[in-house]
Amino acid sequence: MLSRIVVQAEDCDLLVMDEPTSHLDINTVEWLEDYLLKTHCSVLVISHDRYFLDKIATRMLEIDHGKSREYKGNYSDFIMKKMLDLDRMEKEYRKYASQKRRQEEIAKELHRDQWYATTHKTREKMIEKGINTPYTSSAGRLFDAISALLGVCLHPTYEGEAAILLDAIRATCPF
Repeated sequence: MLSRIVVQAEDCDLLVMDEPTSHLDINTVEWLEDYLLKTHCSVLVISHDRYFLDKIATRMLEIDHGKSREYKGNYSDFIMKKMLDLDRMEKEYRKYASQKRRQEEIAKELHRDQWYATTHKTREKMIEKGINTPYTSSAGRLFDAISALLGVCLHPTYEGEAAILLDAIRATCPF
């Protein structure tokens, strides 16, 4: 059946395959890999077979929360680049947590030292809104996305807790 479909697709510009290695034996998977590497048409593959993707993919497209991101290379390259992205987001979050903690300390000092002025209220509002913080971009969305996936609240209260959460997530996630 697969060979018949592939023969009919000889002249196509785009070949779309959803889980093409499901229910195939090793010899057929190897034949399919060779065929896809030799074909001149573009191939869009949705697959959970990492080894298959490592062999045939030259670009990976990740779709996450309605946004897409392209990674050049095969599946192994994608995993390495994704880990680098997660590390970068972790650093952004740590920087944000540190800045937020400092802003909160300043607000408390202003409230204590200048209780008659409204400067501390402005500072507190800035903290509440998260103005000019990287948390409102990628790092915050990372924790929100992971929270939604795991069904738990992952809003770390201090820098070390963020690192522990990310390490725990890395240990349980395939990426």
